[in-house]
Amino acid sequence: MIHAHRNRITEAIGFANNIFKKISESEGIENAASVFDSSVFWSSFRLITQRIFVNITKLSFALSVEENISLANFSQMISSIENDLKDLSSVFFTFPKEQGLTLRSILRKWFKQIFSDFDEYFKFLQKKPVNSQAFKNDLKHVQAVILKSIEEIDNLPADNKLATIQVLEEEQALVDDAIQEFDESIECHHMMMEDYSENWKMIWNNKEFELAEKGEDVLKTVTALCKKLKLAVNTNGKCCTESQISQLDDLVDTFRKLSPAVDDFVSSLYTPQVMDEIKENVTGLRNLMNQLLNQAKVSHYTSETDMQWVNFLGQAVTHNCSKVDSAISSSVNNAEVHQLILDNLSLNNS
Repeated sequence: MIHAHRNRITEAIGFANNIFKKISESEGIENAASVFDSSVFWSSFRLITQRIFVNITKLSFALSVEENISLANFSQMISSIENDLKDLSSVFFTFPKEQGLTLRSILRKWFKQIFSDFDEYFKFLQKKPVNSQAFKNDLKHVQAVILKSIEEIDNLPADNKLATIQVLEEEQALVDDAIQEFDESIECHHMMMEDYSENWKMIWNNKEFELAEKGEDVLKTVTALCKKLKLAVNTNGKCCTESQISQLDDLVDTFRKLSPAVDDFVSSLYTPQVMDEIKENVTGLRNLMNQLLNQAKVSHYTSETDMQWVNFLGQAVTHNCSKVDSAISSSVNNAEVHQLILDNLSLNNS
């Protein structure tokens, strides 16, 4: 690229970054004057991305076959892409909050990614290539990244219900991973106890293991709750009214807190156990599960029949978390008694 071409690329980078910043900072339109038409939104979205596909392919092809492309032709093709990106951002800004914060968050992530891809594409063009063949190979790669992002449109959820289900599945996968790892540690400890060897380094001592097993029961309740909520949304969830959309957004907000809460609880169950940390973490997890159950009770995505599992899991939360509380209290009391005995022995020996 000659100097004039690089200046034009610098302008394109600034253009893309400016839109990226606006998308990142946008809170979304609220109480739009005109009624939002989902079909028009997605139709415009796909039409513009098809134009982007064509124009980025034309530019990449021209650069791969013309080593000395004219500045006028080059600038014209860059301008076409800039217009496409501007139109694409305009489509994003027409999406109102009332259609769902969960869906909007997923859309924002995609839009930010496509602008980030173009930033990398333009920056690649600024670099001085090692040789012609290396340039062509690397050009194919940065172009492929953009095209892959465009293809991801087919995987984007079409409404807030589908967006909610997507987030629930992603978050549940994180929860399941943490619980599975802990379950494997419990199973490994059981095997060591059955086939004990002095060479084994036990994961827990006996008292700690009792508490870890009680913690496992709490985690089973978390797993059951995740499955039931996802099934309820999948079966009964709707996004026809603002109230329904808002309830799904509230569910996602709370559900997203489960994975870090589970991670904290699991971590505190490993040795060395600190009772205050376990108590704090089991309380946080209990509160989260109760919040999810309370939201479910007054939501559109649970039916009268669902109230059976909602009430059952509410009892399970109380029961299993209370077992952990009791084990913590017992451990603390034993530690205090042990310390009292040591103190009395010390006084007698002095």
